[in-house]
Amino acid sequence: TAFNQLFLNVRQQSRKPVEMDAHLLWFQNTPAKHQMSKADLEAAIVDPSWHKAVFYRDPLERFISGYVSKCVPGHDRDMIHCALAFGSKNASIETAVRKITGSDATKGVGQRTDVHFMHQHRFCGGLIDTLRYYDTVERLEQHSSRGKVSKLLRKVGINPASVLGFDRLFPSPSVKHTYAAGPEGMKHNTNAGAKLLSYLYTSEIAGNLTRHYAGDYLLFGFPAPTWAIKAYEGPEPSYTGPATRRDISESE
Repeated sequence: TAFNQLFLNVRQQSRKPVEMDAHLLWFQNTPAKHQMSKADLEAAIVDPSWHKAVFYRDPLERFISGYVSKCVPGHDRDMIHCALAFGSKNASIETAVRKITGSDATKGVGQRTDVHFMHQHRFCGGLIDTLRYYDTVERLEQHSSRGKVSKLLRKVGINPASVLGFDRLFPSPSVKHTYAAGPEGMKHNTNAGAKLLSYLYTSEIAGNLTRHYAGDYLLFGFPAPTWAIKAYEGPEPSYTGPATRRDISESE
């Protein structure tokens, strides 16, 4: 959501910049809005005169962030995403992981995944095939996002201070992140990194989810958390019975 607002405002600098509620941001800065065809995008990807950038997240952290945002009351309004992805607006973490990993055996044939939980290597037309053409590839973390996004903007000739709302969208690490998802002020920031073990509290849950997102870890070339790797390397998980509530942090 922050990137949608950022680049919408960058695009609108020659006109009057606007700030929108999060639910109005989507599809306001798509290629179609700028009369770019699929062929135009494919040409731009391999054209060295274009600076291409991708910011990725730790896959486990991203999943938990999406789950908390869409399935836990008090965050985003659009909890319909939880219902569409997992069958209920208040689906449990066990149900969510079971649903998201259920297509692994069939390689996802015939199934669609909500974009909030989709593999990151499928974005941008298939990063698994095109990542080598990107000039900036950075891991997005709350404490370093401001510096990394500022660096990208300067590379393409944009002063971050000139972008409407930049300090709010990407605040200094010393400033509490308050970006809201709409007029109600519901928290879009979920602080997922500090909550991983609160939700991935069994080897079964952690192992299944790490196995599901292994392709993203491999593509971006960084390891999953040690405890997640241990869960992944354990016996093949199954959901044939109640999960054993063994806190995976104990396996450190």
